[in-house]
Amino acid sequence: MGAILISGSRRMWEVLIESVQITALVFVFMLLVELVELRLGSAIKKYLTSKPAVQYVTSAVLGLIPGCNDAFVVVTMYISGIVSFGALVTVMITTFGDEAFVLFSALADPKMGIRPGQIVALCGILFAVGIAGGVLADALARRLPLRLASKCVITHHEEEAGHGFRWKHFLTEHAFRHVFLKHIPSLFLWMLGSLLALHLLEAHFQLSQYIRGTPAGMLLIAGLVGLLPFSGPNLVFITLLGQGAIPLSVLVANSIVQDGHGLLPLLSFSVADGIKIKLFKLILGLAVGYGLLLAGV
Repeated sequence: MGAILISGSRRMWEVLIESVQITALVFVFMLLVELVELRLGSAIKKYLTSKPAVQYVTSAVLGLIPGCNDAFVVVTMYISGIVSFGALVTVMITTFGDEAFVLFSALADPKMGIRPGQIVALCGILFAVGIAGGVLADALARRLPLRLASKCVITHHEEEAGHGFRWKHFLTEHAFRHVFLKHIPSLFLWMLGSLLALHLLEAHFQLSQYIRGTPAGMLLIAGLVGLLPFSGPNLVFITLLGQGAIPLSVLVANSIVQDGHGLLPLLSFSVADGIKIKLFKLILGLAVGYGLLLAGV
């Protein structure tokens, strides 16, 4: 009994530390985005904000980088109004969080059973679907019209206009009063709550025991599991692919829908936008997955 309590306490401490680390990382990204926008605002608007195609391609490339940091960067730019809703959708489609480290490790470990060609095909499909999904998401946002959260516009204060950039003003008004006081408390609580939920899920629910049946049924399960806003449960589909228990189309569907921890900073800003992205990706992921399954992939 004592060992169980010690193990549980250790895991809770690990969850707390991870929440602090992710929150601190996002805080740094938010500071960098705010700093760059204040110093190079006109160039950003000219070369990024006013060019959707550049946003889609940049987001797609960032999303393929293993880990969630790429998604954190794009989320921060979306919150600041630098990139569009579609660009955010693109990075959420192409990223598959920490699972990417496991997937790419298969290149050096043939025993995992995943062929290099499958990894290349997965990345290529995600890149193409990510860009197409971003274009479609922006088109839908304009035509429906889709109600999105108001961007947290970075304010250029009179002090800056009259005296130029000053570090003291940036640290007090932008870093502390805007980023830290306005965004960080809710972000930390979202991180902590989500990671605690993941810990409970992993401790009391073995997903691999419930993934049975036809490829079509497993593809639906893969899409639904992808709705969870954190890494971990999706690893089972990489394992099953290596075992030859599922076709690549099942992992494709899961990868399109899931985004690791990438969506969590957005949920602290707008739950409604996060839900829209997840529903959009679920429909898109299932459509692409079943299309590939019918094609024999």
